[in-house]
Amino acid sequence: MGKNMEINKSMGKTNEVQVLALKEASERMVDLLGELINEVTRMAQEIKAKGQSIPEAEAAKLTDAGKDFADSINAMIDNLVNQIKDISRQASGTIECLGAVIATEKLKLASLLRNIIEGVIMIDRQGEIVVINLQARRMLALGLSDDVTASALNAKMEAIALDKAIEECREKKRLVTKEIILQEDLLLSCHLSPINDAEGKIIGVVVILKDITKEREVDRMQSEFFSTVSHEIRTPMIGIGGIITNILMGAAGQVSGKIEEYLIMASRNIKRLDRLTTEFLDYSKIKRGALRLKKSEVDICGLARNVISSLNPQIERKRLKLSTNFCKEQLYYYVDSDKITQVFTNLMHNSIKFTPDDGSINVDIKYSDQRKMLEVAVTDTGIGIAREDIPKLFKHFVQIYRKDTTGERGTGLGLAICKGIIQAHKGVIRVESTLGKGSKFVFTLPQCTAEDFFEDCLNNSLQKADDNQSALSLIFILIRCIYEKKKVSSFAESGNILNGVEKLTKATIRRDTDLVLKYKENRIAVILENTNKKDALMFIERLKRTIGKEGLADFKGKARVVRAIFGVSSFPHDAHSVEELVKQAEQPCTYRHYRL
Repeated sequence: MGKNMEINKSMGKTNEVQVLALKEASERMVDLLGELINEVTRMAQEIKAKGQSIPEAEAAKLTDAGKDFADSINAMIDNLVNQIKDISRQASGTIECLGAVIATEKLKLASLLRNIIEGVIMIDRQGEIVVINLQARRMLALGLSDDVTASALNAKMEAIALDKAIEECREKKRLVTKEIILQEDLLLSCHLSPINDAEGKIIGVVVILKDITKEREVDRMQSEFFSTVSHEIRTPMIGIGGIITNILMGAAGQVSGKIEEYLIMASRNIKRLDRLTTEFLDYSKIKRGALRLKKSEVDICGLARNVISSLNPQIERKRLKLSTNFCKEQLYYYVDSDKITQVFTNLMHNSIKFTPDDGSINVDIKYSDQRKMLEVAVTDTGIGIAREDIPKLFKHFVQIYRKDTTGERGTGLGLAICKGIIQAHKGVIRVESTLGKGSKFVFTLPQCTAEDFFEDCLNNSLQKADDNQSALSLIFILIRCIYEKKKVSSFAESGNILNGVEKLTKATIRRDTDLVLKYKENRIAVILENTNKKDALMFIERLKRTIGKEGLADFKGKARVVRAIFGVSSFPHDAHSVEELVKQAEQPCTYRHYRL
């Protein structure tokens, strides 16, 4: 490699010298031509001035002077011709050297493109092919020997939706990554990068194609293995744990001190084994992309307090100083409560584990209105992490063992699972640490509005219905309050009644899979899985009877009349996409007035 670098440097210097020589020769040619023109012009002006009245005696002298002038011109021209020949020879040699260098570089590039395992395609701003190697031809099923036309390439890219990715790369002026399935047994990872000129203008796009079929198959087999093994272990483990618990409770008679000690030790290890299998199952779901979030409106500060309270015995045992800094007393966010609790518990547990006695831990929770971002940070004064170990932290099956730590070792999946959970929430997790001084783990979550939450839930339910070939119904409930005769309140003034209707609707649903959500400021959305349109209309009639004068009495305020407007749409009866379902459900189909 070092030798190649020296050759490249030497070639670079040679090119530079040749270009400078060519430039110098060109400048000399221009100077000589300029001198010749100036001299001819000067002498011509002298002849003209003297030729107006020349005596015969002077004519001979002038003739001799003309001969001398002609001789000097001829000599100057001969000299110029010789110099031009020299310059031409130098330029010819330089051009030949440059041609050889260019040919060598082309061979090197061709060899590189021929031997790399990835497919490479480069197209210019007009969509014409600049480069396409054999691997790209094979992956896209293009001819291996025939010339590939731009139209043929565009047709192939359009068929696999790669043309949209190229357009996105050009518009956003950044790297775009996409996965495409060409056949049932071929999965490609595509990386598209813009090519910029010296002024930063995009002059083309380069596409790198990588065959990841085997990698995904290995990941799938690995995930299935973990899932199967975890389930097979958990089934007998639950039975053993139940038996041990019953014996400790005296179901088999009095338990002596030594036997009780052994049973408690076995119960502790059963619980540890349960945690390990749970980690394997969570990791398996994340790898398969099967992690399903059950989001709801959660008080993040309250969640943090509950986790800290559960870990208080461990904190007190090590005499750790714990401080909290929360931006608000209550901070509601749409998240999966169990999953975020799992992340926060893991970060807190690690800080407790790796912080020496009498150390300190600080928990910060803040929300940025400007960035629309929630940030949770756990900072400790523990033993810290070496700089070279930080990139390994969030990889699966990796543990950074440190001689200072004590206690049981886990699977090395904890932080990898945390990363998967945070990414599923469209957030980011990172660490800042200095060896010997402590660590700071931070995760951030983007703001999720009621509308975002509704769309996520509807997307998930629709995907499930499509996979299972089952029905799905969406119901919108619009509430308007009338305070005086012929005077309708604004939507904002209906908030109290809306909360009452939401509460009564939740009491009306009968299945855990059914969801009741706020949608915008004036509507409630009801998502009913495995429910066709006929059953959804029956649910609306049942809901109308539930929402009555007695039911809304606690929420009415100054309202005299409540007008409930219902809309419904179903998959696949009315619509096949989220947009179509929402549009159809926004059309009112039935009304009901409630006098309070």
